[in-house]
Amino acid sequence: MSSEMIKFVSKKFSDNGDLRAVFNFILNNFNVSNNKVEIIQNVKVENNNSWHHNEIKKLKNNNRRKAYLLYLKVCEDNGVNSLLNNEFNIIYELYSNN
Repeated sequence: MSSEMIKFVSKKFSDNGDLRAVFNFILNNFNVSNNKVEIIQNVKVENNNSWHHNEIKKLKNNNRRKAYLLYLKVCEDNGVNSLLNNEFNIIYELYSNN
């Protein structure tokens, strides 16, 4: 797993990016009977995250500051809550390197 992906995952479980929160989640949701982590998530949240990823991908050719300002405008126009700047930066880095 790349360091960017580790940062992204850790930020989803805690505000400061602490990986211990990820491990605690896994321990609390591990199903011994089938040796799998049982994750029950709201499908709407996943689709919403995909929307953010798609919008940020479209803006990857702009510099980070301009891309974030454009992203905020798109979110406002579509009535979607925007990601925090640090969350945006993690996703922006994932796609700007490709």
